[in-house]
Amino acid sequence: VEERVLNGSAESLQESDSSASSADSGVAAVQRLASGLLLGVAFSSTAGGMATLTGCLPNRLLAGVNEVSFQVTWVRWLLYALPISFATLLICMAVVYWRFGKGLDLRELNRKL
Repeated sequence: VEERVLNGSAESLQESDSSASSADSGVAAVQRLASGLLLGVAFSSTAGGMATLTGCLPNRLLAGVNEVSFQVTWVRWLLYALPISFATLLICMAVVYWRFGKGLDLRELNRKL
């Protein structure tokens, strides 16, 4: 009788350990997703700031210099910086996906939450 009780308690401990580990993996997945989203916002704001003349302070300072201000217009700056900004955005998206999103099952994560 004692062996059954001990075996039963050992089985219940194993079940509780497996449910705790699945909960921990769910928390880790949410933290991983949150980190990826926050870095994605930071990277995209940097890439978007490069694309416009007033998007970041160095661009605006460059436009305020008298020797340059007549040569740099909104359209010229956009034609110059938009391809660079777009390439930067694609590279950052790939890095964030590779580091934080690869292997994440969003359906399973949504079901757990």
